[in-house]
Amino acid sequence: MAASAALGLTGLTAVAAPAHAVPAGATTAYVANASDNTVSAVDTATNTVTATIPVGFGPQGVAAAPDGAHVYLPNVSSNTVSVIDTTATDSVVATTPVGSSPTAVAVTPNSAHVYVANLGSNTASVIDTATAAVATTTAVGRNPIGVAIGTTVAPVPPPVVTGVSPNTGPPAGGTTVTITGTALSDATAVTFGAGHNAAAVTCSPTSCTAVAPAGTVGTVDVRVTTAAGTSAVSAADHFTYAAADVSVALVAGPAPGLLGGKINYTLTVTNHGPSALTSAAVTAALPTPMTATSSDCGVSAGHINCTVGTLASGAATTRHFTVPVGLLSLNLPYSVTATRTASAPVDLNSANNSATRTCTVITSLIISCS
Repeated sequence: MAASAALGLTGLTAVAAPAHAVPAGATTAYVANASDNTVSAVDTATNTVTATIPVGFGPQGVAAAPDGAHVYLPNVSSNTVSVIDTTATDSVVATTPVGSSPTAVAVTPNSAHVYVANLGSNTASVIDTATAAVATTTAVGRNPIGVAIGTTVAPVPPPVVTGVSPNTGPPAGGTTVTITGTALSDATAVTFGAGHNAAAVTCSPTSCTAVAPAGTVGTVDVRVTTAAGTSAVSAADHFTYAAADVSVALVAGPAPGLLGGKINYTLTVTNHGPSALTSAAVTAALPTPMTATSSDCGVSAGHINCTVGTLASGAATTRHFTVPVGLLSLNLPYSVTATRTASAPVDLNSANNSATRTCTVITSLIISCS
């Protein structure tokens, strides 16, 4: 619309009337021919005219509806606006009388109304596209020559992180993590604690996948940064770099007997932290021909297989197995070694992961262990 405070219509500013338009998603351009009183439909792929459409006298500009269904053009000498169907016929389907000397048109984003600047009558007409009739005529300043529809761009919200899965991993990094939330598209960075950027980041509006960088043992905030800002810190964005130092201790207790001598072994697994232990497996290797029984570990040929569940930092648990001495050769040492074979989270200290005890059977009544 012409620059005039008297109009009072939000978002209307002065622009020159374009002499051509291309509907959204279309492959045809529409060009106003002022001296021929026609509109040329031009195939944009071949740049050839596919139709010549008669309109009113002195067509001055063209505006395409955002829905792609129609184009509108003011006929300055006919005081009308021509409506062309662009979906099927490329022909005028309505002609709407407006003010004197219409020079420019603009269509609202919802394609519901067309605003017309009427140069000769110093007015603006508003056409209801559903009826192709003028719904409102508003007096404006002198000689309005352009019209535009202002749009309000909603501010882009900052990202929000609502979940991290998995939410724990080793300090060495490398854990592939899925981050859920809102407004995560086009992330420029994902950090695991300040200054620790994730790798291989891909994001959609509601989730990101990223590979955790290396970090120190402890809990950090996973934050997503976009052009709109950085996600706020919350309990939902926590990721823990976890490590549990598991030690293995083995005690051999001789139990002499005239007919039933045996050696009782006690295996102690201790979590020295700093993180809680989720699980661990310890295997004791038995030398030939040693056999064993156990009430709390699995027994296989030549091995005792013990598992441990959750242990808090500083906690310990024991497992037990018994070896009869009847099959053992006298005066020979027999060494049993217990070793942590697996644990979670990662164990960064391998120096205390195994223990060995050696026992010698002199007779079934004399058994020496060290």
